[in-house]
Amino acid sequence: ESDIRKAILPYVGGFRTREVLPKRTVVQYQPVSGSMTYNVSGQEDMMTVAVSARVPMTAENYMAAEIAAMVLKHEVAGALAPYGVQVEMRHARRIYPEDRVSVMLMVHGKVSQEVLGTLRRAVAGASSNDVDPAYMAACKAYMKHKYAVQMQEPAYWLQAMAMRYLDGKDYTTGYAAKIDAVTENDVRKILDLLEMGSKIEYIINKE
Repeated sequence: ESDIRKAILPYVGGFRTREVLPKRTVVQYQPVSGSMTYNVSGQEDMMTVAVSARVPMTAENYMAAEIAAMVLKHEVAGALAPYGVQVEMRHARRIYPEDRVSVMLMVHGKVSQEVLGTLRRAVAGASSNDVDPAYMAACKAYMKHKYAVQMQEPAYWLQAMAMRYLDGKDYTTGYAAKIDAVTENDVRKILDLLEMGSKIEYIINKE
């Protein structure tokens, strides 16, 4: 790292900069709460349920949202275990055009009305269930390891710098302490917001 700094130092002053930085365009839109269900035919039996909600994307909420997504997937997978289906999860924490957390649950296997009802109850009840302390600790350990690995890649720092100087968000400084500071109540608040937010169910039945 020190050799790279010495190598680029003579060139730093040669970059042209603008005196005034342009602000990002404000996009006005109004996502609504509620749910929608789509049934289609496809090449495999599966179901995707997406939940999304506005969450102030502070550093604390940023970390809590990732743990909440893992807890939600854990709750849904446990509830659906008797049906022999597989549950996959993806999540997103966005700050543009607005602060928002989204979680997508993909259920692979035969989807019946009973499976759908069980999934709905699992999502609705996730915020009221106790979070297993051992599972919470495992989530935190996973996150700290993941961030430590990502920070070895230049792409991580390019994104971190862009967020810091374009959006005023710093999720890197003291990240381990911020992860450790997430409480069960923080996770429940995120899950509660997701339950009250927007939901889309996309059910595919094999042709």
